[in-house]
Amino acid sequence: MKFNPLLFLFCMYFLLGQSACISYTYIVRHADKGEGNDPDLLDAGSERAVALAQLLKSQGIQEIYSTNFKRTRQTAAPLADSLGLNVILYGSDTLQSFVTHRLVPLGKKRLVVGHSNTILSIAAALGASPTLQSVPDDDYDNLLIVKRRRFLNDLTISLTETTYGLPSPAQ
Repeated sequence: MKFNPLLFLFCMYFLLGQSACISYTYIVRHADKGEGNDPDLLDAGSERAVALAQLLKSQGIQEIYSTNFKRTRQTAAPLADSLGLNVILYGSDTLQSFVTHRLVPLGKKRLVVGHSNTILSIAAALGASPTLQSVPDDDYDNLLIVKRRRFLNDLTISLTETTYGLPSPAQ
């Protein structure tokens, strides 16, 4: 059999390119917060943020996104600090644009820290179908993991719904 360089290149591209065709998006609500318009995390929230960092530090997170509120930035900070990453801010008022331009492209592992009224919408915009219909005000421990995998022309999307840290007061 004669060596075909074009076939070899195609096979190498196909084999090596498969890892770039999977994305994991880890979506959480900010951790337990105090009262007010832009409150800091409570001690329980700071502990939850550390638990999140411990859980995700070995997952290969490459990008961390947060809205520009103290509670979301403080939730993202322990993981960002442990990985040496900057937290990238997004606006919850431009959610669809954010998802389309930052989260839909494949090949990355990302953490998104949002709010009770955005995390389910983010998962849905990525093609997942969360079982939760809403997130109660005192529920802080949900972790949604959206896996998006493209193989040839087939995109498969799976959702893992779990929790992290101590159980929320809502439970």
